[in-house]
This record gives sequence, structure tokens and C-alpha cells, in this order.
Amino acid sequence: MSDGTTTPAPEAPAQDAAEAQQKTPPAEDSTDWKAEARKWETRAKENKAAAERLAELEQAQMTEAEKAAARVKAAEERAAQLEAANIRKDVAIQYGLTADDVALLEGVTDADAMRRLAERLARQAREDAAPRSPRPNPAQWEGDSPAEDKDAVARAFFGI
Repeated sequence: MSDGTTTPAPEAPAQDAAEAQQKTPPAEDSTDWKAEARKWETRAKENKAAAERLAELEQAQMTEAEKAAARVKAAEERAAQLEAANIRKDVAIQYGLTADDVALLEGVTDADAMRRLAERLARQAREDAAPRSPRPNPAQWEGDSPAEDKDAVARAFFGI
């Protein structure tokens, strides 16, 4: 079937014809290529100037957008700070905290955690303010001296 001869590919004659056309331009084409090149060069320069103006506008808008985003972020942070301060004041009033106790709430941002801490501080303040049994005064004892009556010393010590 194959006798060792190769047949040329069908594209080869088409390529040869294309190369022949490039070497010899048709006689009817009388285009002034220099004028066309200048025309396209002028258009390219105009497009470049327009592209630069567009880039400048986009940059200006992007900068304004970034500025706006920064302002929004700052406003959100300020709102969060004011909200936390408002919650701290409400909690301080609710639990009757002192200014020192309120200062301890500064670092807490979660409202529930703030209330738990305020409750604990208020309980601690109540316990500290609760009346305690007075210490025994040896000058008030009648009769036996405290060293002689150990039961009296224990009763006086424990407030019994």
C-alpha cells in the first residue's frame, strides 16, 4: 500500500500562494501606508491621553472611596466606644459602683461579662461595708482578767 513515496501535504500549495502574494503586492492596492500609520499613531496618542485621564479619575475616586471607608471605620469604632461607655454607666448605676470599681470595667466590652463583674464588685462592697462584731476591749471587762477566764476571752473574741 505504501510504496515509500510521500505525498505533499495539502497545505503546502496554499502556503506557497500566500507567500507569493506577500512578495508581490497587487497592482490595484494604492494605499498610502505612511498616512495610515500616522493616522493610527495619532489615535493611539489620543487614546493614551484619555486612558491617563481615566486612570487619574479612577485614582481620585479610589482615594475618595478609601477616605470614606476610613471615615466609616472611625465612626463605627467611636460608636462602639460610646456604646460601651453607656453600658458601663448603666451597670454602675444599677449596681451602685464607685468610680474605682467603674474603672475596673474599662477593659470589658461584653455587656454580660460587665454585669457579672459589676455584681461581684457590688457584693464585695456590701460584704466590706457589713457591720462586724467589735473587737473585745479588755478595759471593759469586769471581774476576772482575760488571762484567768479563757471561756470569757473566747466569748468576747467571737462576740457570743
